[in-house]
Amino acid sequence: MRKPRPGLPARVAALVAPWSVLGVAAVAGASVVAGVFDPGFGARWFTALVGLAVVALVVVDARARLRGERARRPFAELEGPVLWTVSVWMLMRLGGAYAAHLTPVAAALVAWLVATFPRHVWGFAVGVALALEVGLAVAGRQDFVALALHLALYAGAAVALTQLTRLESFRRRLTEAHAAEAKARAEEATARDFGLQTAQAPVLRSLPGPMDGRHTVGRMTLDYLSESFNLQL
Repeated sequence: MRKPRPGLPARVAALVAPWSVLGVAAVAGASVVAGVFDPGFGARWFTALVGLAVVALVVVDARARLRGERARRPFAELEGPVLWTVSVWMLMRLGGAYAAHLTPVAAALVAWLVATFPRHVWGFAVGVALALEVGLAVAGRQDFVALALHLALYAGAAVALTQLTRLESFRRRLTEAHAAEAKARAEEATARDFGLQTAQAPVLRSLPGPMDGRHTVGRMTLDYLSESFNLQL
């Protein structure tokens, strides 16, 4: 028996779903260029609507990244960097007269993306940033001198941070930090396996220490378990 074909709304939803997050980012980017986030824009409800939509997606993306989850959408790896880029440019436009003081934030974001993400990811996000900058200049919302200065600042920050990450000393410190973090996670997992994070765990801290050079039975048991675990590793 053949399964019934999904209706038109379901097919449209399946077609649009992979592009939904990038679509919202595109609307937000167009809104930035159109002046929706400038202080003098009239329809503030639309500003709030677009802004809240982007913030909500950024929060969802951040929670997924912190949990180590990954969406099963074709362009999921691009969504976070693009959302961050659009958010920073939204913030700069909302700053009004103080927008110039927020430009280093954009430079830091671009540099971080270039230094830490794969080329196809940061290339797309930086392309979005470039489109926003050029769009603002073409729309008359910033002059072309400011555009040139911004691009020079972004490029300089990206090159500087990239060169820093290639230094041997930086790589060594980063490796040591990752090793320390992995060790802390392993110790926490070991403590959880031995029940040292339960409500009864404080009792273990009250176990007596060595007396006259001899260990108590409880302390000997804990030492034996710890030594056995180390041997297994």
